[in-house]
Amino acid sequence: MLLPIAWIALTGCRNIEEAPEDLDGLFPWYWQNYQAAADADIQDATDKLVAALGEDALLDGLDGTLSDLPPDGPEVVGLDTPVEEAAGMFLAGTIGCGVNDLEAILVHLQQDTLYTDIYDRYERSYQSDIGGYLDRSLPDVSWRVSVDATVLGTSYSEELEGGLRYIAETDAHPAILLARTWLIAPATFESDNKSFEQDFQIEIYWARSGQDVGHAYAMWREMDFGSGFNTDDEGVVRLQLNGLWDWDERTTEICQNGEVPPLPN
Repeated sequence: MLLPIAWIALTGCRNIEEAPEDLDGLFPWYWQNYQAAADADIQDATDKLVAALGEDALLDGLDGTLSDLPPDGPEVVGLDTPVEEAAGMFLAGTIGCGVNDLEAILVHLQQDTLYTDIYDRYERSYQSDIGGYLDRSLPDVSWRVSVDATVLGTSYSEELEGGLRYIAETDAHPAILLARTWLIAPATFESDNKSFEQDFQIEIYWARSGQDVGHAYAMWREMDFGSGFNTDDEGVVRLQLNGLWDWDERTTEICQNGEVPPLPN
């Protein structure tokens, strides 16, 4: 398969360190090596991720906090942002969905038609060739997103970039999907005492037996709602994690209720 010059340049410009075995190290590794790592590197990292999480925990679901994203983490997406104020958190569990259906959900442009009551406005546009991604001549697809939403009664607007990478199934490893998303500039609030400065997200999905997909989701986020109510507060972290659990539950519903959208033409 011939790969575009840009992809060759990105994957060949630096050495990839072996993935660590602990969650605090694994999630930043995925973030920083989302595009540069070879498929075999991602497969090795996912073996370690599943071992670190544990089968029982995956079935029951678990979540918690993470250490800071490394200082050079924003550089891989072209940002120069001090990240020590971005609180790290994660969840891991299973989604009742096959990989193919899940991929169709993740690449769908009109996310607001699938996940209702989340957005006041949602607009996504592809920034790379979705056809090349779907026919597997390209390893990933990227998009840009413009969102209006409301949190704790206050509206805000944000601009995001993100995308999806597919790692094919082999005899030794299941199919894997990686999703990476980031806030490209601080969000704009209608209220001066609230802010949303940073958001770095990495997701790992892998096929399991039957029609389940394992899902591990990490984010490093800096939000402040005023009066000391920010992402350093346990209650705010729990609010964010509960929203992520709701997303997983809704995704299972989409698959089980036959709501999976068709792939783009």
